[in-house]
Amino acid sequence: MRRTQTEPISGIVAQVLHEMHIDGPLKQAHVLHAWPVVLGSAIGQVTDKLYFRRPGVLCVRIRSSVVRNELLMNRQQIVDRLNQEVGEQVVNEIIIL
Repeated sequence: MRRTQTEPISGIVAQVLHEMHIDGPLKQAHVLHAWPVVLGSAIGQVTDKLYFRRPGVLCVRIRSSVVRNELLMNRQQIVDRLNQEVGEQVVNEIIIL
């Protein structure tokens, strides 16, 4: 007997993650891993801390003042590139420390 209402496994996994309320933290973890990919390994090496203060607010501590100033001037482009990498609006604001 053949089933007529089959669903792709990706849809089922997404539904389970949403019901368990862990889809948000997984997306945030994806952003944290995408930081050196999007901004490059040089910026990844001078990044001290990278964490979410609350949903949508990414906090970044940078060791280099020159890199910090450059990132401050390009915050919105970085937000756009990170969200594009993740495929969803996860980051709304970046606080650079």
